[in-house]
Amino acid sequence: MTGTDRVGIAIVGVGGAVATTAIAGMELLTEHSLPEQHRRLMGWLGAGGVRPVAGNELFRG
Repeated sequence: MTGTDRVGIAIVGVGGAVATTAIAGMELLTEHSLPEQHRRLMGWLGAGGVRPVAGNELFRG
């Protein structure tokens, strides 16, 4: 299992205003720019709720 295969858990707070993200594998943070990660993460979190997201899906270019 590589770092990008690990699963991150994204949790959206009330009204989607607060988001807490736990990502297993710091490799995900070093492979892409933070602004790009933030944009993609916010896109995934837009629907709200709690969902597991595969790292390679969340950060795919």
